[in-house]
Amino acid sequence: MYLNGEGIEQDRVVANVWATVAFAKRIEGAGEILLMLNKELTEEEIDQSIQILTEINKDHPEMLGG
Repeated sequence: MYLNGEGIEQDRVVANVWATVAFAKRIEGAGEILLMLNKELTEEEIDQSIQILTEINKDHPEMLGG
């Protein structure tokens, strides 16, 4: 939804975060989305994604397989 702006404002950083969570949960297709995003995102966008994922992992480690 965030990747394409479906029903919500498009946000590639948040799309990357959710694709990473989906990949950690082994949801089909998540890996392909991550590969695409990692080719398109700027270093700043990747850093923002990592910051969000770090907070998620701290508060909800089960979301990322912890």
